[in-house]
This record gives sequence, structure tokens and C-alpha cells, in this order.
Amino acid sequence: MYKVEVFHYREAWRKGDLEDEEVMIQSELFKTRKAAKEWIENKVKYKPNVFRHYHKGNEDSCVGYLTGHKWQHENSGEMCEEQYTYVLSKVKAR
Repeated sequence: MYKVEVFHYREAWRKGDLEDEEVMIQSELFKTRKAAKEWIENKVKYKPNVFRHYHKGNEDSCVGYLTGHKWQHENSGEMCEEQYTYVLSKVKAR
């Protein structure tokens, strides 16, 4: 079994400050690694600025894209960019 988790890195207002946060917005289970990769590739098809880091074996793979929306973190001053990340990992047997 393989698990795909979708994370959204976005801006957030906390106590009046513009900060960043990463939130898991979806989780899916697949029987095969091939089915999971196909699902991910269908999600990122035609998206701008796609990055892919597939690994063989039991290591986690990471695929994502940048939306182009940028903001400045008010506490650290660094520029942040909104992105969606798909993490493919093998579910450990119990």
C-alpha cells in the first residue's frame, strides 16, 4: 500500500502578522506505486513551475508546483511563495 499526502504551503494571519503555514489538505491510499504516481501526475498536469523528486525503494517521493502567489513574511522578512506538494510514501506493514 502507498499513501499520497497533499500539503498546501500558504500565507496565514496570526495576531495581525502575515506568516506562513503548511497544512495537509488531502490523503489518499493506493494499492500500487504506479497508480499513486499516475494520480499525482494527473493532478500536476498543465500546472506551472512543477518540480519532481521521485525515489526508488522505501524513500518518500515529492512532487509539487508553485502557484506564483508571493508574500513577505512579516517577522523574518523573507519572501514566501504559495505551493502544493504531493508526498508519496510506502505504508509500513503492521
